[in-house]
Amino acid sequence: MLGIIYEEGQGVSQDYAAAATWYRRAADQGDPDAQFYLACMHDLGKGLPIDPAAAASWLSKAADQGHTDAQFNLGVMYEEGIGVSQDHHAAVTWYRKAAEQGHAKAQNNLGTMFVKAQGVPQDYDSAADWFRKAAVQGDVEGQFNLALMYENGTGVPQDQHAAMTWYRAAADQGHGAAKARVELTQQGAKAAEEQKQQEEEKPIELRGNVEFAAAFQKLLREVAANASGAAAIAEFSSLYSPAEIVSGISAAEDTGLSVEQGVICFVMLSAAIEAELHKRGGLLARLKTKLTPRQGARAHTHSVMFKYVCARPPGGHMPNLEAFQLFAKGYSENLTHNAKT
Repeated sequence: MLGIIYEEGQGVSQDYAAAATWYRRAADQGDPDAQFYLACMHDLGKGLPIDPAAAASWLSKAADQGHTDAQFNLGVMYEEGIGVSQDHHAAVTWYRKAAEQGHAKAQNNLGTMFVKAQGVPQDYDSAADWFRKAAVQGDVEGQFNLALMYENGTGVPQDQHAAMTWYRAAADQGHGAAKARVELTQQGAKAAEEQKQQEEEKPIELRGNVEFAAAFQKLLREVAANASGAAAIAEFSSLYSPAEIVSGISAAEDTGLSVEQGVICFVMLSAAIEAELHKRGGLLARLKTKLTPRQGARAHTHSVMFKYVCARPPGGHMPNLEAFQLFAKGYSENLTHNAKT
């Protein structure tokens, strides 16, 4: 195809305008490859003005002829509303057509549509199936998303070994969030082994005075109730684990904070940790808040409590940055120990 020769400068001077001219001639004769390439020229502004609508139009012509890359890209345009009106149902239609022909990226994107319930009813089983199809073809996002499903037991039986297998596969291709997940697991395993060698297992114990611990938990419950109102989570254990609460109490005492300052630091740090987990989710950043109503409520309550203590700090003032950093350091150290017992 002459268009490719001019676009890539194969034996001739690179000339995008000439490439677009030759693509257009072939596209007008119904050649799906030329229609796809011409759409790309419009999309990227190579030899032609950037024109998303024209790109979508040529993609549609190629997609109708079964061109998988065109089908996938048309799906993206409908999902994002680029060059066409946003239409998740249409996006699913085109993703599915490409996915059924084995297009790995389309398979992954179709999986995300099932997770997000966009254009289709939410269906984690179907999402996992499509992520798997993409993953086995080497699609890095498909590998990462399948790992998430295994880690959380969503759409597949929970299987940490399988999760790490797919995280490693994605990490080997340079996926940042997958790398972080693998490194975190390795660090945890190393710390656990060192801890096992250094000391005997001990039951979780509250250090310091019992009155401080009781006051800390009482105030924490009050903050949760006042921040969330009637919609507060019924069981406090669904918001914080015993190990997390004990670690927070110990960190507050070790840092020399008052009960009020300790609770504020604990609420802020918990919200920050929750936010960091979502930040690492890649294309499935919102997966953890959609797995179950309970997990979604937990994430929402952390955010609401954070805003509440910032607006109405118990005791009347916020802790300084140095106090928060010392608390966070102590909390992390305590949690590593308490989570094992």
